[in-house]
Amino acid sequence: RSSQPEIITVEGKKNVESLLYDYNEEWQKNIMQYEQIVWGYQDSSYFREYQSYAEHYWKVRAKYQRRYRILLFSDKANWEADLGRKHQVAEREFRSLPLGVEITSTLWVGGEYIIMISCRESPHFAVQIRNRWMATNLITVFRLLWHYSDPKRG
Repeated sequence: RSSQPEIITVEGKKNVESLLYDYNEEWQKNIMQYEQIVWGYQDSSYFREYQSYAEHYWKVRAKYQRRYRILLFSDKANWEADLGRKHQVAEREFRSLPLGVEITSTLWVGGEYIIMISCRESPHFAVQIRNRWMATNLITVFRLLWHYSDPKRG
């Protein structure tokens, strides 16, 4: 695989939704080849706008016997609890960012993929980057943030 990043950008809600559905299984298979963790930040506007895809995602994910973990920061909206009750996902954990810290788009990183989705304003857009080294570096940043945000650290 070339070290040159493969980049896809899409604009508009329908195109973002198509990207999500078209790459869903590829992302999940790729995650299983590496660390088996999805890191990132989940903006609540994403769930409001793409709830039907989230439901589809959990159905596809249920096919995998060995499941990967999902470790995300978020703005702690109620959708997380609702989704957790509906799908009984033990491998998923959300943490809040410190007060005053705001991230305005969704960012996921796992395996060789980095996916960014902005849907607070129109038009919505998404960027997908496939590059193992860029993903590894971003995973390292999220791993550090996760470590220092650990509620047990006091």
